[in-house]
Order: sequence, then structure tokens, then C-alpha cells
Amino acid sequence: MGTLVAGQRIARTIAAALLVATVLGAGNDRAIADEVLTLKQQLAALGNRLSDLEAVPVRTVNQGVSRISFQRGSVLDAPDPAAFEEGIPEDRGLTLYYSPAADVPIPRHEVTLSGFVKGNVIYDAHDNLGDIFNVGVITTGAADNGPHFRIHARHSRVRLKSKSETAVGTVQTYIESDFFGTAGNQRISNSDAFRLRHAWADWDATNNFNIGVGQTWSNFMSGFALPPSVDVRGPAGRAFIRQGQVRLTYINGASLFAVAVENPETDIQAGLTPGGGGPAGVVCNESSAPNSCGTSDRLPDFTARLYHKTEDNHQFQISGVLRELRTDGDAAAVGFAGTDSTLGWGVLGAAAFDFSPLTARIQVNYGDGIGRYGSQYHANRAAIAPDPANINLQTVEAFAMIASLSLDVTPQSKLTASYGRVDFARSDTLVGQSTRLQNVYVNWLYRPASAVQFGLEANWGELKVRGVGKDDALRFGFATWFYF
Repeated sequence: MGTLVAGQRIARTIAAALLVATVLGAGNDRAIADEVLTLKQQLAALGNRLSDLEAVPVRTVNQGVSRISFQRGSVLDAPDPAAFEEGIPEDRGLTLYYSPAADVPIPRHEVTLSGFVKGNVIYDAHDNLGDIFNVGVITTGAADNGPHFRIHARHSRVRLKSKSETAVGTVQTYIESDFFGTAGNQRISNSDAFRLRHAWADWDATNNFNIGVGQTWSNFMSGFALPPSVDVRGPAGRAFIRQGQVRLTYINGASLFAVAVENPETDIQAGLTPGGGGPAGVVCNESSAPNSCGTSDRLPDFTARLYHKTEDNHQFQISGVLRELRTDGDAAAVGFAGTDSTLGWGVLGAAAFDFSPLTARIQVNYGDGIGRYGSQYHANRAAIAPDPANINLQTVEAFAMIASLSLDVTPQSKLTASYGRVDFARSDTLVGQSTRLQNVYVNWLYRPASAVQFGLEANWGELKVRGVGKDDALRFGFATWFYF
């Protein structure tokens, strides 16, 4: 208030001085005297206006009055660099900023809504492999059930992120869903179920330590080693798992070390014939009904990961998992008997080399009882129980790998070639179980604008099954992504 009054007084003083100087310089010139008179009247009007402004009280903003603003795009921190997130351009999405008071210039809370609508056009030349290129369901030992044509939009996603600055550190949340839940019928509505992919929150407890809880990618897997793909599944050998966990991460510059306890799931398969030697039969785990073998999860899975990114943008990771596999005879169904437990373990190594415009990626994992941590084709393959009448768990030794090359042909287009492979030790498999899966695909992605992307892909896969033989399949795919 005092500053405004002082400014008014200075303005009046300057105006008076100018008026006197003008009059003295004008002499008796009547024309100039008339101009001076006009100027004097204008200055008087200005003085009256300043007096009116002085009488208006200055408004103040009380603490707690919020300020909300919107901006196109997301400014939230990137997710864990070793985790996988299908890229949405930074200028897509809509971010809401909330400040606790109007006099606080920096937003204290941010929420971003983003996602994409994806349409997949699929032609299977040999087999009907469904909405994803599932090498594990290639027809073996019988005639192919293709060709087959399919269009779907189940891969479309919705994401909601937030970032909050608090007195005890930064808190971020991440929720993502798509439509790969229960599949709807294709006759009329195609009403595929909305499902949860991620529900994750992490807290920067200190400058170096981060604590996370919820459901997201396993701490074991390496997202940066996964190549671009048009089909939802990608290379056969990828380690790919989302689940509930509690994670502690130590971050030091471009390196991090993370340990986690993760949701356990004993995943085994029992033989059909008492005495062993028969074909593969019942799948046993707690999330499948019936849980015939009486699998029992008493302890969490333990994972650890070490990640580093160089100044040249090369990335490296090693990780490991240790898990208990257990069955409880008291909970087994009729025809299944025996209580047993054993340890499963696995290790993973991954690297990505940025030789712009060329990117090379490789990932290798190996374990005994590694199960679902090995790849999507390791599910129910951590152990076998050859004799259902006397369950004695036998861990499955397995190996998986992926390798790829991606070339940025232009700033808007990318060409990728990828190979994936999974091998199970023959001595650890039952008749009817797969012993090898592999696929090779080549795709081209084109993004003419940040909101639009197109992709073409040719994907060949082969499945080998113990006691049955092997067969292959070929798929051609086209996809469009529209980002919001």
C-alpha cells in the first residue's frame, strides 16, 4: 500500500516539473500556452484517477487457496530405466498441475492421463494362434487349423500417473489397464474385459533410496532389452512378468541396485500315470482351480537386480531370483499324494548398445526351477511331479534368450529384426510338454506424427513337443497406434 502512495506522489511531482518547464520555455506564445493548458487539464484528470486507485484496498491471497492449470504432455519423471513401458510420446497426454497456494510458483502435485488406441489386423497362414502370436499353441502332431483372419483392439491402454512433492520426499503413482482380460464373444459386442496391468507407487525416501509397493514388472526382468514389436507378445525368450511386490532401490547416478520380495506362485505340472513315466497331466498352482497337487506358497520370492547406464547410452543388467516350490499332501485332490518342497533359482544378463542409428539388444536367462521368471512359456514349468500318487518335485532346468537389431531408417521410421528361443532340459520334461520354442520376426514402424504410429510385421515360430514332434506357423500383422 505504501509503495503505491509513494509512486503516486512521485508521478505528481514529475508532472508539475514538466508543466513549469513547458510554461517557462513557451514565453508569450499564445498557441503554446493553449497546449500547456490542455496538458494541465490532462494531468489533473490523471491525478484524480490516481486518487481513486489509492482508495481501493489491495487484495491479498490467503494461504490454502489453490491454483490449477493444464498442459499438453507429461512432465513426470521417467519410470525405472530397467523396466519396460511401451513408449508414449512426451507431448501426448494431458497433465493437471495443482499448487497448494497461488503464491507458490512451483506445482506441488501433477496428474497425467494418457494412453493409446491400438488396432491389430492379423493373418495367420497356418494356425489360428489367437490375439497374440503364441508359439506354445502351434499345432503339432495334427493338421493345421488355419489360415485365419482377425481384427481386434484389445491392446488399447489407459494410463494415469501422478507425482506429489511432500515434506518427506517425492511420491509417484502409476496405474495402467488394457482389455486383455476375459475375451468377449465375436458375434455382436466383442466386449473384452478391462484388466489391471500396473498399480504402483514409489517414494523417494532419501536422495538415494526409493521404496516401491504394488503391482508392476518383476524386479528380475529387463525391459530395456525387449525389442519393438507389432504383436503383443514379441520374442519367445523374453522374461516378462508383472506381479505384486515390495521393492527397495538404491540409486547412485546412472546405476541402481534393487531388491524385492515378490508374490510367490508354485507352478508345476504332474504326470497322469501312477508310478511315473506317463504323459503330462494336471497343471498345479494356487491360482488355478482345482489345485490338484495342493501347491502351497509359504514364502515370497526374492529378487535382486543391478543396473548401469553409460555416458554413451549403453545399458547393462544382471539379476537373480530365489524361490520356494512346495506341495502339501493334505490339500491335494484325490489321486494326488505327497508333500515336498525344493528351491528354484534363476539368473539373467542383459545389454543394449546404442550405436545410433543402430541399436543392438541381447538378453539371456538360465535357471533350475526358474519357472515363470524365465519367459511366458515357462509358466507351470518350474517343476514336474512324474508320479501323482507320490509327488516328488523335480525342478526343470531351462534356458531362454533374445537378440535383436533395430535401425532408425529415418527420424520417423524404424526397422527391427529379432530372434527369441526357449529350451527345456529333456530329462526334466514329461511326454506332451514342449522342449523348444523359437520365433523370428521382422517389423517396420512408422510414426508420421507424435499422435500416430503404423507397424507391419512378419513373424515365424516353431514348437517342438516331447513325444509328438514339431511344427511351425507364420503370421503377418498390421497395427495402428493413436496416442492421446
